[in-house]
Amino acid sequence: MGLYPSLGYDLQGNGYLAYYRRSGGDLKLATLDRDSGTWTRELIDGADGADVGAESSLDVGEAPFHVIDGFTVFNTTIAIAYADSTNGNLKYARLNLDNADDDWFISTVDDTSGVAHINLSLHFGSPQTGLQAQIAYQDVATADVRYAYRNQDWFVETIASTGRLGYRVQMYFNRNTPIVVYSNEGQQALFTALRTGPDTWTSRRTTPTSGPQSVAQNKRTNSVFLSWLNPDQTDVLSLQVI
Repeated sequence: MGLYPSLGYDLQGNGYLAYYRRSGGDLKLATLDRDSGTWTRELIDGADGADVGAESSLDVGEAPFHVIDGFTVFNTTIAIAYADSTNGNLKYARLNLDNADDDWFISTVDDTSGVAHINLSLHFGSPQTGLQAQIAYQDVATADVRYAYRNQDWFVETIASTGRLGYRVQMYFNRNTPIVVYSNEGQQALFTALRTGPDTWTSRRTTPTSGPQSVAQNKRTNSVFLSWLNPDQTDVLSLQVI
């Protein structure tokens, strides 16, 4: 049985579905070839017996590579952030699809006592920085909201730590600035946190809510829409935030 599915597409229309296979306790990836309409599956992590792959979050990144005859050629990268339930860690797997010699790169992002509500983004900041993995998630042991980014090594920051936070976590970007929307269970509200500098975040109360939220960002236009369930659980509300 596959749990925690996370789906993405590349510019050619091929599909990538990360999921947790509960029976084996491992992370798997199913890939759809658009032209043939066939799916192939592969094991990404879990062969060593650890229970990994829960809370998986997949993203497909397209980085401009060079221009041929006036057309931009993109390098495609697929990445997955997920929980290592055996060790309580946040893990990350990445593959450059346009490099035939590339293998899956797997690393530990945060060595903690449990993670959940993971949201990964491969954000293209500039030609100099390329695609940068950035992850927002909940630290289960503390109910804090955390943020991790990779610049050769992983760096982890605490976004917010007062109250029962992060039972819903999603991230978007205003240009190159990460913004995280998270739940505060005690106040039954959503808060929005803006990264204003290294290890520095500013949070503000955004709206009351009693349930799920959804953040949708169009990477081409940069427009962002936030949707949430109202406190009475009778309506879904939506707001364009960028």
